[in-house]
Amino acid sequence: MSSHSQIDLPPDGERLDASKLASIRKVAFAIGFIGLIASGILFFSPLAEKFIYSWLFGFYYFFSLALGGMFWMLLHHATNSGWGIAVRRIFENLACVIPFMALLVIPLLIPNLRDSLYEWTKHLTEISHEMHADGAVEAAAGAAMDQGHEGHSIRHAVHVKAQEDPHLYLLYHKYPYLNKTFFYIRAFGYFFALGLIALWMRSLSARQDEDGDHKWTYRMRRAACGFLPVFAVASTFAAIDYLKCLDYAWFSTMWGVYIFAGCALNSMALSILLVLFLKRMGHLKLVNQEHLHVMGKLMFAFVIFWAYITFSQYFLIWYANIPEETKYFITRNTGNWHIGSSALMWVHFVIPFLFLLPAWVKKSTKYVAMACIWNLCAHVLDYYMIIMPERFVSLASNAEMMAATNPSYSGAFLLDILAFATIGGLVVWYFLGLLSKRRLYPCRDPRLHESVNLAN
Repeated sequence: MSSHSQIDLPPDGERLDASKLASIRKVAFAIGFIGLIASGILFFSPLAEKFIYSWLFGFYYFFSLALGGMFWMLLHHATNSGWGIAVRRIFENLACVIPFMALLVIPLLIPNLRDSLYEWTKHLTEISHEMHADGAVEAAAGAAMDQGHEGHSIRHAVHVKAQEDPHLYLLYHKYPYLNKTFFYIRAFGYFFALGLIALWMRSLSARQDEDGDHKWTYRMRRAACGFLPVFAVASTFAAIDYLKCLDYAWFSTMWGVYIFAGCALNSMALSILLVLFLKRMGHLKLVNQEHLHVMGKLMFAFVIFWAYITFSQYFLIWYANIPEETKYFITRNTGNWHIGSSALMWVHFVIPFLFLLPAWVKKSTKYVAMACIWNLCAHVLDYYMIIMPERFVSLASNAEMMAATNPSYSGAFLLDILAFATIGGLVVWYFLGLLSKRRLYPCRDPRLHESVNLAN
């Protein structure tokens, strides 16, 4: 039984005094604002085509943590879990960062920067320009349309160009999905759908704080069951569009669940750190060692799940030995990239697995915090290895790629830090603002006392 079973809970819950976070928010905003100015300058400089990869790295790292928070929030409601009522508001606030991330995704959608990231959009832009400049290509595309072929003129122009460059046949066949119009619809659709889910669930939770009516619990449970499939589809295709399509010719059937595993693992790690941070400030006294133990076990479970999915993806691609699939791992084992690829296995699985194995570690605030920080750093390496090798490939010809051993370009790491710090500063500033706007836990949830008296 929890040592906090006799704790007196204030009927109106607990609020965080915004003044306690004022200094942290000011520093975070200053970092984000200064970084935003510097980033804006870089986006209009010759380094723009390189820096946009840094921006994608920082953006998707923090976006993944918000996605993970939404997953835990929806799962908590859908499974009618009682243990996590005391920490559920952390998940809700993480999920509510998603609408703010819609502003930070804008640089990735600016045409010239987008074409620097995604080879398929660059091909379509070039073909579109050539189609209007080359009468033969435009005539062939128009003739194809007159004959009733599917698609529009650009797709047929891709088909004509593919006769000169056979690699474009793949883009021709993928055009129904990989076209600019549908890409923008999806890009904004993810944030609309997921942002609406986050705000809707948070509003229902806040209403229960006011009147304590049990009906809000049932409504949130029903809503979560319906929203989980939407979350699964949106998070999977967002991972495909923003990350996997850096190389549109690459195939993987496990990409969505691979990205999801990292989101769930590291959002739980971040949630544990946030709980410990609030407790250190004198809040969330109802959260005890038992809650940390459960959260630590969930983090440990997803360390294993991430390793299982990662190995499965690698094993299936290695066993099939199909060039369209193996290219992802060949690139990441070329030159100095193999150091990061090899380190990822140890940093993201072996070390945290062995460290979190004893039960007493997951109950210790000191050691579980160390594990959380370690996992979040491993998540940085994971996303760096997903994105940055593609920057190297896009900036080099085939001959250079085969001969070079330098995995990037001079000053790349500094720009990566700038983008990461900029987005991180803005996200921290916004998230801490969310913490102070609502009560720190659902004070009138009917299962709150079940959570307070948790024993496992």
